[in-house]
Amino acid sequence: MSTPLATASRLAGLLAKSKRAVQLALADTTPNGVVFVRGQQADGWLLTSLPYHFVQQLDARAPTIGYRNAEHLVSDPPARFAPIDRKGNKIPIADISAHHVARAHRLRQALVFSLEKRDSLTTAETKQAAFASFTATWGDCDKKTWNRMLDRTIQRDAGEDRFEDLALYFDKTVTLRAGARATIAIADTAAERTLLDATAAVKKPTEPTLAELASIWARACEFIAYLVGAVGAREIFAKRRLLELLRDCGVQVARTEEALRRQINRKYGSWLENGQTFSVLEDKRSTNSGWFRKPDLVRTGDFDKIVGEAVINREGEIAPAIRALRGSGELSDSFVSNYLSNPRAKSYVPNEVRKLCIPEAKRLEAIHRGPREHKRLGAYHQVNWDNVAAGDLFSADDLTSPVYTYRWDSEGRLSLIRGQLLMVIDERTTFILAFVFISEPVYNSAQIYNVFTDAFSDFGIPRRALVLENGLWRRSSWIKGRRDADRTGLGDQGLMRVAGRIIHAKQPRGKSIERVFGLVQSEMVALPGWSSRNERQIRNERFEKLKRDIESGHADPAQHLLSEDQLVSAYTKIFERYNDTPQEGRKLKGLTPRQGWERLQTTPLARFDDKSLWLLSNNPQKVKISQRNGIMLTIPGVGKVRYIGDETGARAGESVLAWVNARRPDVLCCTTLDKKDVFTVPRYNELDDRIDASNFAEENAKTAAHDRYAVERYRTLKNSLSQKHYRPVIVDRWTRETGEKMALQNREVTARQKEKTQLDASLNRRARAAQLPSALVHRDEESLGYLDDYNAGLSEINEALALEREDL
Repeated sequence: MSTPLATASRLAGLLAKSKRAVQLALADTTPNGVVFVRGQQADGWLLTSLPYHFVQQLDARAPTIGYRNAEHLVSDPPARFAPIDRKGNKIPIADISAHHVARAHRLRQALVFSLEKRDSLTTAETKQAAFASFTATWGDCDKKTWNRMLDRTIQRDAGEDRFEDLALYFDKTVTLRAGARATIAIADTAAERTLLDATAAVKKPTEPTLAELASIWARACEFIAYLVGAVGAREIFAKRRLLELLRDCGVQVARTEEALRRQINRKYGSWLENGQTFSVLEDKRSTNSGWFRKPDLVRTGDFDKIVGEAVINREGEIAPAIRALRGSGELSDSFVSNYLSNPRAKSYVPNEVRKLCIPEAKRLEAIHRGPREHKRLGAYHQVNWDNVAAGDLFSADDLTSPVYTYRWDSEGRLSLIRGQLLMVIDERTTFILAFVFISEPVYNSAQIYNVFTDAFSDFGIPRRALVLENGLWRRSSWIKGRRDADRTGLGDQGLMRVAGRIIHAKQPRGKSIERVFGLVQSEMVALPGWSSRNERQIRNERFEKLKRDIESGHADPAQHLLSEDQLVSAYTKIFERYNDTPQEGRKLKGLTPRQGWERLQTTPLARFDDKSLWLLSNNPQKVKISQRNGIMLTIPGVGKVRYIGDETGARAGESVLAWVNARRPDVLCCTTLDKKDVFTVPRYNELDDRIDASNFAEENAKTAAHDRYAVERYRTLKNSLSQKHYRPVIVDRWTRETGEKMALQNREVTARQKEKTQLDASLNRRARAAQLPSALVHRDEESLGYLDDYNAGLSEINEALALEREDL
């Protein structure tokens, strides 16, 4: 099949443009050949040589007029328009009724100016002038009607530029004038009336059924036999009269008059030869063809077997399923005998089997993967966002950063990280309210709580609800609160204490923030360190090589990647640009997210002032103070934390509200359940050494403060008891003075021992730092100074050696 060439006139008709406009557009395009049109030579172009916008317009128009694609449209373009009647017959203008002719004249006159200026209708002034000229003649109408009439006329002309032809302006179907109407078949005898009764019983004259046609032919053959036998007419005259009746009866018995003449001869001859039976006249082509002899896969059960095997065991593939069922002998005999196995093309499947089975397998593919996948690919709801105001709903989610950054640890080791982005947006306007970059592979619920705290403190609390995902966002007590929490109080409610209601989206399409992530990631592509939206499925080989070079020390990370601070700054600029970029769609309709946030508000959002902001930053939890451990809490990102001090000792066994601030875990603020008393408790830090802990004194003071309350309280209570049950012992003067001297000497000895113990501990620490055996160190104050000087010199030597190694 040769590739068709399209002339400028043909393209003009297909594209609804003038021939001159097409010629100008193709002026720089070399023709691919020559085409003869009505005896005249014209340049022709292949479809592949046409400008891209021409091909796009042809592809868009082809399906609207019954063509497969642009190539099909160019190879067999629609013919120049001619008016037809309801039966599809072309009607000369002379036979068309007067009111159709008058309407066509009026439309031609109305479109004169528009057709003359059709190549310059790109400006608003020209369009308005052409529309005004059209309405002046045609009457009041909208611009859509004018555009439709103009485009229809240009397309009907088929590029011939003969717009004076009145035929272009008629409606698609017209009626005949009174003098030109077709003759209607009229029966003169009872036999003719019987024949016409059979044609009148046809429900759809243009498409009679096979049974209706068989009934007509039975009456037709009986009509000929009656005229020949009973009336004595010659057979040729009887057939001629039958031809006139069937031709004018209004039923499409045959496509043409000549075909009808041949069928009369064939049907009547076959009817006589086979005993004048009705079955001879039936059209049996449908039952005798191979199309209808194929096995009924549904009735034989092969359809369910093939689809079930393909979906459950063959990942939706029909060909392997048929081979497996054929090999196991599970297919019916009719299927095996009708569709033979082809060893040369083992994956061949008959077209009819494919058409029947593949759509069913596609429909079941998602549910076979799982109910969640079936729900994801199934029907979904749409929201009328006009009924939702800005600030009604806040949405948040996480995104693994597609851009790598680097970090040096305390020991000088390099690590490349992607980190996590937590973002909060307004659901109605997709306005980005707050975000945080976490330079760790995972995040915790305290960080989620903090990013919401930032959004609430800057913009306010949503009026209706938060829209979150599942997983940690649903399980964490910092987000949803504890299940057994008292909803009338403050403790253990998480974000529910502030937001009031939390909704968890079941599918990704239920989260508007996923669309925002996609848009901002398109801006992140230009950043240094971009890897991929999904590293598991889309590999970036160039960055993978750079990553290996950086990790092996062959490339400097500072020259190829952004630091954490630089990356956060870059993300901030991208999010600010997004907030100020107009967004099309049902939500914003051309507004920027910032404009939508400002214009689509209703009532002002509730917002904490500086004096009440602590209610947001602190998450209250109801805890019971332990006699031994004080207050034990688990803070996400920090772990188990112990708080102990004088207040915990005085309130051991009581339940209090602990206001946890994950950003300041070193101190814990607490209130009593009745909200009357406020107190703080310091954090207890584990000792850094089993024997010589440097923080022993500080932490020991916290535990001692915790225990002191019980000692002092016990002594107070003991001394307050009545002395009537005791008798004092009376001693002499020597006994009293001797006891005082012993107590004084004991205190002096205890002080000297304490000083010696402290000196030994200090000497041992310095000896370990100097890598010297403690037994070789003299136990005096001067040794402390010597060891300090020795350690300082040793540090300077180590630093000098390190610099020399770096130089090497």
